[in-house]
Amino acid sequence: MNPLASMKKKLEPLGVYTLESGSLVDAELEVYASEFTRALEFLAELQRELFIRTAQTYGLDLREQAFGPKRDYLEEDARREMLLYRGAVTVNDFRKADIEKAMIACGLEASLYEPMDGQTLYFNCTGLIDEFHTQEEVEAAAEEFLPAHLAAEFDLRILTWDYIDGLDLTFDGMDTKDLTWDQIDAYQQA
Repeated sequence: MNPLASMKKKLEPLGVYTLESGSLVDAELEVYASEFTRALEFLAELQRELFIRTAQTYGLDLREQAFGPKRDYLEEDARREMLLYRGAVTVNDFRKADIEKAMIACGLEASLYEPMDGQTLYFNCTGLIDEFHTQEEVEAAAEEFLPAHLAAEFDLRILTWDYIDGLDLTFDGMDTKDLTWDQIDAYQQA
């Protein structure tokens, strides 16, 4: 029910006011109703911006300012996802799945592999949520969440099984090229 109809409904049983359209009381109630409507719209916007899942403008901006750089160049869904993951990271998140989720918070989709030496974390990046220009930017963003006592290596090539399958190469086809591992690693199909 709109504010004008609500006020008229509440005043009608009193029988004191002339509530017909065009009366002075009706005009006064319309002015009140317009301001109540503005207040209700403001409250609805405030409630929307209060929660990350529904925020669209300043709710996202304020949280990004609190957690790091403002990312208004990204789509709302990507901004929300990064903020939700960032808010979910705690000091007790040290398992493999936790660290992979923390990478999403800094704008990096990656799979974590732990080599046998136990002192290095190897990240195979499968996608970038944020816009990074250099590998140093990626590493700086990730260092915020990584254990300080372990080294980290980042492989920013988007190498997935779908990508490998899309090359349409067989083992024998690659073997006949007589390439070293480094050459295979840098191989680009012509």
